[in-house]
This record gives sequence, structure tokens and C-alpha cells, in this order.
Amino acid sequence: MGLLRGLRIKLGLKKDPLPPLPGVEIGRHTYGLSKRSFFVPHENVPVRIGSFCSIGPDVLFICAAEHRVDTATTFPIQFVKGKIRNAPGTGGKGPITVGHDVWIGARSIILAGVAIGNGAIIGAGSIVTRDVPPYAVAFGNPARVIRYRFQPEIIERLQALEWWNWSDDLIGERVELLTATDVDRFLSMVEPA
Repeated sequence: MGLLRGLRIKLGLKKDPLPPLPGVEIGRHTYGLSKRSFFVPHENVPVRIGSFCSIGPDVLFICAAEHRVDTATTFPIQFVKGKIRNAPGTGGKGPITVGHDVWIGARSIILAGVAIGNGAIIGAGSIVTRDVPPYAVAFGNPARVIRYRFQPEIIERLQALEWWNWSDDLIGERVELLTATDVDRFLSMVEPA
């Protein structure tokens, strides 16, 4: 990649196109990802990122990069002869799942086997080693839940509403409600009777 192109991508003036990656699925309107966001993407360790997620710069999803400690070598020797598909130890600890409307701060690291719930916020520089519940705010190394964005009843109602599945037209009609700070009022106005 040329120096000028790389600088434009870093400054956000040009998008770094995200080619199809093995085992990676990304929902609509999610932004901030590039091929450098995924370390060893692999079909055996799927990464599923929901819609309307905001991913900060230099966030890294570590997929299948576990080194065995119970064998004669910690080196991933199966790569030497290209036997990655069937060699033991090439998978991670499980899939990475990021719900909808999740905000992951800059330079965070998400490890294999982790699920981040809908509406969660991950603070910048965090290392996520375990699941984060819906609408939780978590940060640190390792990331820990420090609070929830809303009361449990509001979280339950938001989960049931699933606004991220609305059409773009419906979201456009309700953008003022979606961005209002009175979430209870928003829910009262849009929940089915």
C-alpha cells in the first residue's frame, strides 16, 4: 500500500476496503473494520459482528491464534507444510460474537470465545477475555463490567424491540426518537401495543 493511500485511510479520508475473510460476517452499517482488524481469521473460529456497530481504530479480533502448551513445541508447526485445516490446535477457544449496536473503543482486543451483547460499550484499550452482557459498559485489562447503560427493564424492552432489524426507511422516520435521551419515551412511542 502506498504511503499516501495509507495516510488517507488512517485519517479516515479514504476507506480501506474489507475483502471477504474466511469465517467473518459483518452486519449492515457497521463501520471501522479493515482486514487488519482480524488476526488469523479462520472458518473454524467464526466472527459474527452485528449491525450498527461502531468499531474504533486499531481494534483487533484475535481469532485462531492459540499456541499449544501441552505439546513438544509451542510453535504452530502445522503451518510449515500447509496442514492448517486438520491439524490439532489450529482453532481458537470458540467463535467471537458481537451483538448489534455495540461500540468498541480504539485499540481494544477481543479474544476468541467471547460474546459481546447488544448495545454494549467496550472502553478504549480494553482486552475482552470473557463475555460482556447486553447494554453493559466494560473496560480494562481484562475488561470488567463497570455499569449498565440502562435499568434492567429498559434493557429487556430494547432487546425485545430489536430496532436494528428495522428497515432503513423506518429508522430514517424514527431517527429523532432513536437519538433522544429519554429512552423510556422512545420505547413507549415505538413498542407494539
